Amino acid sequence: MFFYSKQIDELFADLDGQKNFCHQGVAMFSIPSTPVNNYSKLSGFVRLVPIRPRYDDDVMATVAEGFQKPKSPALQKDVHEHLQDCQFAFSFVDAQDTLAGFALFKVIGNFLYLSGGVLRPAYQGKGLLSVAVLTARSITGSAFFALRTQSSLMWAAGRHLTHEWYPQSGIKIHSMAEMTRQLADKLGMASTIVPGFYGEALYGQKPLHKDAKLQAWWDSFVDFDRGDAVLCGGRF
Repeated sequence: MFFYSKQIDELFADLDGQKNFCHQGVAMFSIPSTPVNNYSKLSGFVRLVPIRPRYDDDVMATVAEGFQKPKSPALQKDVHEHLQDCQFAFSFVDAQDTLAGFALFKVIGNFLYLSGGVLRPAYQGKGLLSVAVLTARSITGSAFFALRTQSSLMWAAGRHLTHEWYPQSGIKIHSMAEMTRQLADKLGMASTIVPGFYGEALYGQKPLHKDAKLQAWWDSFVDFDRGDAVLCGGRF
C-alpha cells in the first residue's frame, strides 16, 4: 500500500531553491544550480515516485554504489529484507528513468521511521532524502521521526529535519531519550546504541562530517569498523 497527499505540491513549493510541481501522483522537482553547487552535469530533474522499488539488479547496483560496498550475498539478503519489511516507500528516478535512490518507511506509534535509504553518489548531499522524509511526514501526520545509522551525516540530516534530536552533543538529559529508548525496544534493540549491531562497517568508506568537533563527538561512542548502530529520534 502506498500513500499520496494532495498537499504534496504545496509542501514542495516550500522547499528553498527548488521549483516543484505535482502531476498524476508523481512529484517532480528540478535540482537547484548555484555557483557553489553546480549540478548542471545532472539531468534536468529527479522524480519522487511513491513506489517501492523491486528487488532487481538496478536496486542492487544503486545500493552497492551508494554504500560503496560489493554486491555480496549478505548485502543482497539485507536489501531484500529491508524492501519486504517497509510499509511504504519512495523511489528517486532521474530524467533517463534510472533509479537514483530510494527511501523506505514504517510508522511505529507516533514515529515516522526511516527504515532504509540510499542514493547514488551523484545525488548525495542535495537534500533528496529530506524531501522524502518531509513528504512522508505530510502524508502520515507523524509527530516524531527516527532513523538507525552509524553515520554522522545521517545523524546530521535528522537533526536538520527536527526541532529536538537525540542523541545531542553536550546534552546528557534529553527530552527524547526515553521515547527513543522505547522505540528501540519495539525494533528489537537492546539499547539506543548497540555495539556491533551491523556485524561490520555499514559503508565501504567511512562518512565524515565536515565539522571535526561533531565528528569527534560521534566517534567517541560509535565504533565504525565494529559496525555499531545508533537509533536517533526527534520531534518534527
